[in-house]
Amino acid sequence: MKTILPLLLGILVFTFTGCNKKKKELKIPTDVAMKMDINRSQSPSNGVRFTSGKIFLSDFSVEGEREEGEDIAFTKTFSGGLWINFDRNKIISSLDFDIPQGNYYRLEIDFSTKYNNGNNTIELNGTYTDSTGVSIPLIFEYNSEENFEIEGESDDGSATIILDKNNPETTLILLDPVYWFEVISTNALNNADKTTIDNQQVILINRDVNSDIYDNIVDRIDDGNMAIWD
Repeated sequence: MKTILPLLLGILVFTFTGCNKKKKELKIPTDVAMKMDINRSQSPSNGVRFTSGKIFLSDFSVEGEREEGEDIAFTKTFSGGLWINFDRNKIISSLDFDIPQGNYYRLEIDFSTKYNNGNNTIELNGTYTDSTGVSIPLIFEYNSEENFEIEGESDDGSATIILDKNNPETTLILLDPVYWFEVISTNALNNADKTTIDNQQVILINRDVNSDIYDNIVDRIDDGNMAIWD
């Protein structure tokens, strides 16, 4: 009995020390940088393609659940709003996070556009190319508040997103206006009202111009988007 008690005590101390060390390790942060871009490929269904744009944010959050360790939730709020130009090669310094390392089975990114006194909160520039190969500039303007909720995914397709303190992470948020426009037919685009901007005929789509097309697009604006953890 005298021999067993010290042995049991040693096992308990070892187990407690190991668990405590594991908990501390799971609190060590991973440096996570964010980039944001749009799908720039040409739509095979209606010839729409986008080349640039920007978005005006009021807040940005990351929420996650891990195989081990506590759930995480971080939020940044921009009282004056934050304009972000879509560019997959540019890290957005205002959206840097230190996120505890671990194996995550869910990492969700949420952000909202900010009311901008009636001005635009999302602007997209691109082209529409008709069946004859003729292209015309296309501008989409959105001027409302909108909340985006995007489930993260690993770049290798695995179900688990691994954050490691020794490997800084870069996350690409990819909005998909090609998907938003998928419900717009070539006939609708061919017959859309044209607007003269800088002495050039343009298909302008916003709440007031080509509003029927606009309404169909905004019904899908929070769908089809991705957050890829590299």
